[in-house]
Amino acid sequence: MEDNGNGWKDHLIHQLFVPQEAQKILRIPLIDRAQDDTLTWDGTLDGNYTVKTGYTAIKDWEEHSSSNIASSSGTPNDIW
Repeated sequence: MEDNGNGWKDHLIHQLFVPQEAQKILRIPLIDRAQDDTLTWDGTLDGNYTVKTGYTAIKDWEEHSSSNIASSSGTPNDIW
């Protein structure tokens, strides 16, 4: 990307990639204006992290992981 974030450095893209890949890259749209990154937590509606929501996410993940292991731990006799 250009230093100002307003476009691709076409010459550099063409220099680094084969023509077909360069064209694909150059077709990727860029945002019109720069915006600051923000940290958000996907575990809540408002995006704010709390220890409680972190704990809940870990427990949900552990429960999901253990149920996948239990359902996929069949013996060969179960399969055949």
